Amino acid sequence: MGEEEGLLGSEAYLEEATKNKTLNQVAFMLNYDMTNDPKGYNASQESCRELFQSIGAMAAKIDTTFKNSFTSRAGLHSDHQPFMLHGIPTGGSSGGKLPAGAGDCYHADCDSFSLVNEQQLKNTVRFSAMLLYGLADAATIPS
Repeated sequence: MGEEEGLLGSEAYLEEATKNKTLNQVAFMLNYDMTNDPKGYNASQESCRELFQSIGAMAAKIDTTFKNSFTSRAGLHSDHQPFMLHGIPTGGSSGGKLPAGAGDCYHADCDSFSLVNEQQLKNTVRFSAMLLYGLADAATIPS
């Protein structure tokens, strides 16, 4: 919590993990800020391309709407930033678009759950779960 107020939650998590000496247990940070109906995966470093695209190839076989694109960009000002700055690899899904009309209500009073497209939400969950499983099953994670 607190991403919009200055990354308060992610900063607090890292502070506590550092204090408790559990930060080394965090292998990867997946961030899903502004993610909807993904068409590929993203990582903060190019070294993840092969792993992410091998996972994405399986997703694309299951559902051809997933295009298995890959982007490597760090990005800033979201909950992954503090993790990235602590040397923890970050990533998530990419390539989707907000449902029709949702962009006009981003951070506005007209934002409502009625703007969610159910199938696009399901795609986000399915493809994200595939990425999470693939990362958990990987022998090594590039960092």
